[in-house]
Amino acid sequence: ITLEVLDESGSVVAEGAGQGFDGDVDMETVLQPGRYTINVQGQKFGSAHTGPNNYELRVEQLDRR
Repeated sequence: ITLEVLDESGSVVAEGAGQGFDGDVDMETVLQPGRYTINVQGQKFGSAHTGPNNYELRVEQLDRR
């Protein structure tokens, strides 16, 4: 699985890729206030519980400076 974070103008401001059989992507980045689009591509493999084409997207604001 690969993921891209795009800003309002469509420029990629962060990207990541999964590794291994499950292909989970874990990334951290610093973004300025604004609107962003997240594109996810690829296929996840695994058990029936976590398996093909089941995705969970979590976005957290870690610092409010």
